[in-house]
Amino acid sequence: MSAKDTKASKEKEKLHPKDISRILKKCNWCLKKEEAGQPRFKSCAKCKSTIYCSRECQVKSWPLHKNICKAAAKQWESMTEEPDDFKMVRDLKEWHVKFRHEIGHAAMCALNLAETPKEMETQLFIVFLEKSEDPTLPYAQRYHVKYCVNAGMEHCKKHLFGPEGDVHFKHLKEVHEYSSTKQSWLGCMGVVIRYEGIADFTLVRVPPVKVLRTRVYRWDWRPNPTKFLNEALQKGIKIPDPLAAPYSVSFSDEDGNVTNIPEKVPFELDDSVIKFSDGRVSMGPF
Repeated sequence: MSAKDTKASKEKEKLHPKDISRILKKCNWCLKKEEAGQPRFKSCAKCKSTIYCSRECQVKSWPLHKNICKAAAKQWESMTEEPDDFKMVRDLKEWHVKFRHEIGHAAMCALNLAETPKEMETQLFIVFLEKSEDPTLPYAQRYHVKYCVNAGMEHCKKHLFGPEGDVHFKHLKEVHEYSSTKQSWLGCMGVVIRYEGIADFTLVRVPPVKVLRTRVYRWDWRPNPTKFLNEALQKGIKIPDPLAAPYSVSFSDEDGNVTNIPEKVPFELDDSVIKFSDGRVSMGPF
């Protein structure tokens, strides 16, 4: 083997495909996180991009993972001969996974899922990015959101992904149905991250309507999701995990004074008011 071939072989060995579970170092099924000093979770033998804490979790996940597994394996394998493309896709994925809660919140606001949840069954949220050339900028600003759009799934199937994208839409439908019927979520929506010809299809789990309305009341990005998403990235505004309550909300009294409610103050939300354990009541709008 020549020195050139040896170098290429070593370069290929360094390429490790990653999906969200491997990036976050969490089990793809139960979401258990890897612990320092403990054995690392094992990856799926086929796609190598998804990790599980146990054989039991992998078996439970397989009905939802099997179709996307084949597509992921094919995608990563096709790029192993192009290390630069491989790394560009992996770096992009790592970036948008890190800011998935902010991107997901922008998507939920853009589709106004708090009022029209059925939109997630027919619409996708597409984020168009451009990369900053300034290496001194913080990691959050490595990419800039040029603009965001809502697009019909049928249009995206035809013009954005083609036949090879069918597996992504099938996977989205399966996860959405599972999330809305067997778990405590409203469902699952599709988000597409576009950058220099790359279209990375990712899923965003949507919390129940009551939780969603509370979040929109706290962070209302509906007027301009692109603007608010960029501001969050620039100013370091963190949107908490929608499935990991409690989180803080704002309370406005009759005089219009706004107070941030500490996370330790529990609250309940019905169709018209937020009721706090300390007796305060906040009227929408929701």
